[in-house]
Amino acid sequence: MSQAREPLTAAHTIERLDAADSDGLAAFLAIHEEAATWLWERGIRQWRPGEFSATALQGVLAGGGEVYLARRDGAPAGGFTLQWEDVEVWGERPPDAGYLHALCVRRADAGTGLSAALLDYASQRVATVGRAWLRLDCWAGNNALRAYYERQGFSLYAVVEEADYYIALYERAAGTARP
Repeated sequence: MSQAREPLTAAHTIERLDAADSDGLAAFLAIHEEAATWLWERGIRQWRPGEFSATALQGVLAGGGEVYLARRDGAPAGGFTLQWEDVEVWGERPPDAGYLHALCVRRADAGTGLSAALLDYASQRVATVGRAWLRLDCWAGNNALRAYYERQGFSLYAVVEEADYYIALYERAAGTARP
């Protein structure tokens, strides 16, 4: 079951999911798939529909990472994963950051400020474990998302080549809220 629940707004709550919460994990996957499909249909290659799975979420949890699900008036609305290292994308780094992945919001909840609230929540979570940075990455060709992250107080750290595409790496001081 859920390990923690805190209010985001009057209508939103966020809960940390564990491996036993199959309903919560399934809801998270459904939101992620909806977002991936919406992006793909618009030519935005951030995520490929069907590539994120229950096995991937279980891998995040087994590796010591965390999975969060936001609810709006009790219904699943968005979520993200948080990992304590990301060697695949960021390389070997000192333990100074939390790495946010799979930030997604149902289309019905787009534009409500939920994504920004989730970023702030993740930033506070990273600060509570004594780490200095909240880091994330995105496809470098996703200019709208990159501009959004910059509006949320993230600074571009680097752009790196990964196989046949480029990834933009961003960071923001942990414990800070959006400007």
